[in-house]
Amino acid sequence: LTFIEIKKRTSRQIGLPQEAITKRKRKQIIHTALAFVKQYRGDFAAIPVDVVAILNDEIELIRNAFTADGFYTF
Repeated sequence: LTFIEIKKRTSRQIGLPQEAITKRKRKQIIHTALAFVKQYRGDFAAIPVDVVAILNDEIELIRNAFTADGFYTF
């Protein structure tokens, strides 16, 4: 089970798409993921979150961008 966050930008003027995933947003995603896993699986040893960053027509998949333990790779 992997959770996915998708961010899109039409230009780099305000930054890259993945830069819009702030610490607060990561906490919200993790909170939601933990609630889902707790309700449906019960085990949440590892909850990976992938990010799909779209800039114009370029699509980048960042696997395991961050996890429930707060670790992130971008």
